Amino acid sequence: MHHLLPKISFKNISFLNNYFIHFLNFLLLRHQRQNQAITLK
Repeated sequence: MHHLLPKISFKNISFLNNYFIHFLNFLLLRHQRQNQAITLK
């Protein structure tokens, strides 16, 4: 039972990392689009 914990926590950490990266990319893309809209005006 004890040796299962690292695998579960590692999966959770990788999932959180992927989610965080996607969230950062989303914010970056949104920011870039806003900048483009401002520069187009």
